[in-house]
Amino acid sequence: MTPSSSNDGSSPDVGGAGWRYPAGPGDDPAPASKPPPPYQEFFNAVWLELIDLPPISDTVMSRVQTGLRVPVLPIARDTLTSIQVTHVPNLRPMFLPPANVQYVAFPLENGCCDVIRGRYRAPPYMVDVAFANLIWSTRLIGKIAAPGEKPLDTANRIARLVFDDSLPPASPIHLIQVNDSDGTTAVPAYGCHDTSKGSYRAEAPHWVDYLCWWLRPHEIGFVSMWGRGGPSRAVLRPSAEDNKYWFSPRPKK
Repeated sequence: MTPSSSNDGSSPDVGGAGWRYPAGPGDDPAPASKPPPPYQEFFNAVWLELIDLPPISDTVMSRVQTGLRVPVLPIARDTLTSIQVTHVPNLRPMFLPPANVQYVAFPLENGCCDVIRGRYRAPPYMVDVAFANLIWSTRLIGKIAAPGEKPLDTANRIARLVFDDSLPPASPIHLIQVNDSDGTTAVPAYGCHDTSKGSYRAEAPHWVDYLCWWLRPHEIGFVSMWGRGGPSRAVLRPSAEDNKYWFSPRPKK
C-alpha cells in the first residue's frame, strides 16, 4: 500500500485501504472511537512506510533471508552499527533479533524517508522490524488471530506476548481500537494505546504512550516512537519532517 498523500504528513487522510481518521476541526467521531493524543500525529507518510514494505524492499529482505549479503552504504555505516545494539524496546527474549541478523539501509525509501529494516524468525512467527530515526515498528507474520477472537483482543494478547511492559520504566499497555474493521480483509483493524490510562506528557514521552497497532490477515504489527519516559532535551515528535532524513544528507536550502 503506497500513501496517496504528500510526504509532508500534513493530511490526516494518508490514503491507502482503510487508513483514515477524521482529524479536522469539522470532524467529530463518536467519543468511544476518538483516540487520545498523540495518535493523530502518526497519520503521515513515515508511519505508513514502516507499516507497509514497498515491494522492492520486501524483495530485498526476502533475499537476505536466503543468504544475500547487502553491501553497507558508507552514509549509513554508523547508523547500522548503532541499530545492532538498539532494539525495539521491552521485547521479550523470544522476540529479540538474533546476533547475526542483517539490517539493511534504504536511503529515502520509496521517496519517503531513510529506513533500516531487519527480518528474522521468532517461531512460530516471521518478524520484520523497521526504524526511521525516531520511529520504530515490529510486524509479526504467521497465524495471528484465534478463532472467533475480536481484533482488540488479538492486539492485547499479542502485545502481552511481544512486550514486557513491566520492565523499568514501567508503563502498562492499554490498547483501544479506533475503527470498525474486523481485520480479516485488506482493510486493517487498528488502534493505539489509551493515554488516559497512563501518565502521558509531551515533554517526557514514553514509547507506550505512542504505541499504535494494526491487524490484517496473518499479520499484526506495532509502531511507536523512542521514549523512556524521562525529560528530553528536545521535543521528540513522530512527524514526517522530523523523521525523513536520518543518514541521508539533508538538501541544502
